[in-house]
Formats: sequence, structure tokens, C-alpha cells
Amino acid sequence: MSSAVVAANWLAPWNVGANLSTRRPRCRAGVVPVECGGSRKVAERVMTRLQRTREDPLAVGGALRRLNNHSKMMQIQILEHLVDEDDWHLALPMYKSLREKAWYQWNPTLHAKMVAMLATAQQSHEMQSMILETPENLTVRDRLNLQVSLIETLGKRGLLDHALLIFQETKYLPLPSAGQLGYRALVRAYVHAGLPHEAHLFLSEMKREGFKPCLDDYKALLHAYGRDGFLADMEEVLQEISEAGLKLDKTGYNMMLSAYGQARKFDMVVETVERMRRLNISCSVNSRNAISKSCPTAISLLSEMQDIPPNPASLCSELELRKVPEGELMVIRELLILGVPPECVKYAEETWELDLHRMFLGTANVTLFLWLQQLKARCIGGVKFPSEVRVVTGWGKHSDVEGKSVLKETVAEFLERMKSPFRVDSQNRGLLAARGSSLQSWLAAMFQSSPEGCRSEA
Repeated sequence: MSSAVVAANWLAPWNVGANLSTRRPRCRAGVVPVECGGSRKVAERVMTRLQRTREDPLAVGGALRRLNNHSKMMQIQILEHLVDEDDWHLALPMYKSLREKAWYQWNPTLHAKMVAMLATAQQSHEMQSMILETPENLTVRDRLNLQVSLIETLGKRGLLDHALLIFQETKYLPLPSAGQLGYRALVRAYVHAGLPHEAHLFLSEMKREGFKPCLDDYKALLHAYGRDGFLADMEEVLQEISEAGLKLDKTGYNMMLSAYGQARKFDMVVETVERMRRLNISCSVNSRNAISKSCPTAISLLSEMQDIPPNPASLCSELELRKVPEGELMVIRELLILGVPPECVKYAEETWELDLHRMFLGTANVTLFLWLQQLKARCIGGVKFPSEVRVVTGWGKHSDVEGKSVLKETVAEFLERMKSPFRVDSQNRGLLAARGSSLQSWLAAMFQSSPEGCRSEA
């Protein structure tokens, strides 16, 4: 099938999907989230120079030529940023310039994003030209990949009539997998557009046409229903997964935990954790993050504590005295039972370390409390402490404000309030460190009122 056939079907109203919620994350003005092979600061300077030339075509040309001084990776990622920002005035000439370079390899996903960006900007002529500019030597498989990318990308922008037109063309490609992949992309397109019920209808149609959905197809619906609070529909999808002979994986269960937590369905959060336990599916950091979102009151009180309770039972009693809702207490008890994520703690001969940087604040609060209990047990057991003990928090590289980490600040304030020896490391601002001997002394003083005090270092 020729590219011209696809282009001919694009004469649809440009306001299609204009009122749909596309849920596309927007970047804040002045922030350039470009992760490149080069320096972040270099990328920011390049972006600033490009944006200053927006109104002057001659200046744009000069700025694009100067991009040759930077790495290929940086050039591609700057282009992707411009596309995400819908800055077609800069993205279009930059894309055309890159495609003329000998090293550039045509990418169907990026090309689909360019087409969808121009469609959103109502640049009909440029959009149709972009479709016709697909390389002549594309294989049928390449064309299928392009059309699948187009369907999903258009869905993210709410241009569903256009996505449907591309889907109809996809079904005629001479590949056995074309119909299945087309339906799969269409389901995701409607999910991205915030229309999970319509996406579910297409999944049902997909099955009627004889195509077998995979687990990821069902999980796309599971996530969308859970995100939007349609819990009964989410559970219906779960039943369909079971009837199809598929087994939900950890990611799927995390989606359920997040949905139930968001809806404050505490009993279902606990039931889901217990189900994972029966199926021998471990709870990861992401699982704990999803769980902790459901108990904001308890988590807030944990951050404000003036003393560290001697054990988990005492912590629960303290939260109960402070009138924490019973549902939240149920969830906190489950987090305490889960314990410290094993992948986040290291006990080496020279250094012990707790890594919190992938955790939500609530997960980090509970994990820090449990880890201090582990240190107390080692202290009581006479284990020789290493030369250094560390708490890794991260320093805010991915926060709303560059270099400002709420997690680091909260953990540092908590440990300072407890008069602990942990201090921000002079070489790594995302790290709190304490000497083994000073930490052992602090633990001995902290828990001296418990039945057993810390023994002296072996």
C-alpha cells in the first residue's frame, strides 16, 4: 500500500478530539528536561539559543547548523523535547535538517510523533507532506510499525478520528500480525485519550475478530480503569485475565494497589497484598509506594514523631492513640510486615547502606523506621559495626525544583530531630552518613529504656 493512500484518508475535521483529556505531561516554562550524553547545562544553553531564534528563519538555520558541534544523542533528544512541547516551528526545520545527515537513521516512532504534532497544530499541508516523506525503501513491517506508532501517538493527542482512519488502513497490510497489532494500538490510543470504556469495547471486538489479546493489552485497561476510579470495571478486567488463562504479574498487582489506595479501599489494599503473598509475588519498592499512598494521615504523623518507638507494635499503638483511622492502621501494619525491601539495603564489611531514593515519602518513612530497628537488633546482638553507615536519599535531580528533594529534607530533619549522628555528606549531597562507632553509641542511648540495651562493640 502506498503512502499516498494513507495521506488521502486524512481529510477529517481538525477539531476532532479537541475536548478530550489527553493527559499529556507538560514541561514547565524555563525547564529543559533533556537527559543527554553531554552536559545538562550544555543542553539547556542549546535549547535557549534555539528558542530565541523562533521568529527569525535565518537565525534558525544558523542555530541548527551549530548543532553539528554537539553529539548525535543530544541533537535527537533536543528534537524530541521540542516535539513534546508542540514547538513545531523549531521541530520541523530541525527534523528536516537531521534527516539530511548521513548518520541519521529513520525512526517510525519519532516520525509518528512529528505527524501527530503537525496534526495538532492544524498544519494540514506539512502533515500530509510528512506522511508522504516516508522512505521509499520501507518494508511492510516498517510501514506497520509506523502505522501502529501513529495510532497510539494520535490517541495521546485526542485525534481519535485520525487514529481510526490509520487503523482501517493497517488491517489491509499483507502481514498476519497487522490486525492484532492494529487493534492493540487502538486500545492504547483510547486509553491514552482517557476513554477506557471505549478502549474495552475495541478489546472485545479484537477478540470477536479472532485475535488473542496479550497480558499487556489487559493491563492497559486495568491501569486506565484504576486510574480513573472505575474499580468495578477494573475487577471485570481482572476476571477476563483469569478466563483467558493469563496470570497477572507484579506490575498489574501494583496497578491494583494504586487504584485501591487512591480510592481509600483499605480492605482491598490488604487483600491484594495477601493475594500477592499467597502467589509468592514479592512486593517491590513500587508496590510499597502504591500501598503507602492510601494512608496519608499515618505517614504524616510518622514524619513528625519526636521519638522512635522501640518496636513496630509500639509504633502502631502510638498511631492508634493519635486517632489514625483504622483503615490506615491496617495498611501500615501490612507495610511493617513486609519489612525493609531487600534490594534497598546492603550490609557489607566496610559499609552498611539504606537506599531510599526510589521511594515515596511514606514508603521511606516506614522503611527508615524498620531499618533503624534492624540496626538496633545488630547493636543488641553485638555485631561489629562498619566504619561508615549511609542513607541514600537522592538530591532532587528529578524533583519539581532542580536540586531540591523533599525526601532528603524530610529524612535529614527527622534524623536531626532524633539527635542522630547522620550528616549530609560533603562529597555527595544526596547521602547522609554516620561513623559506625558514633551510630552505635546513639542507638545504645536511643534504646536504653528497652529490656535489652545495646552491648558494647565486639
